[in-house]
Amino acid sequence: MDTLETMPFTDSGSIAAEPPHPHAYLGDNRVVAQLPDTTIDAILEHAGPGAPLPTVLIVDLLGGAYARSTAPDFTAQSRYTIRALSVLDESGPDPVRAAHGKLFDPLTATGRLRSFVYGQPLA
Repeated sequence: MDTLETMPFTDSGSIAAEPPHPHAYLGDNRVVAQLPDTTIDAILEHAGPGAPLPTVLIVDLLGGAYARSTAPDFTAQSRYTIRALSVLDESGPDPVRAAHGKLFDPLTATGRLRSFVYGQPLA
């Protein structure tokens, strides 16, 4: 599909198919050194067809400054970021926190990117 076009800034939300109305959501992430099968299984359970709630889930391979760091073991310990973003509805934040906890709790995380934490993060 060819969607390259000039558009006014007010239409920029259509690039990522953002909803036309404001909404509340929670987002959190973890930095991990590797993606073993258990992590992939947790990701698929959280974002697959049987997921407990709709979630935008992103797994990024870190590069750039992370890859160029000279700190000992920094690159090896900071290889991937797993990010989850879920809309809050009338049931409140508890179902989202439970679902995100189910994803993040089993991970052997080396950190968190503070630039992708929306709402109050999990402990």
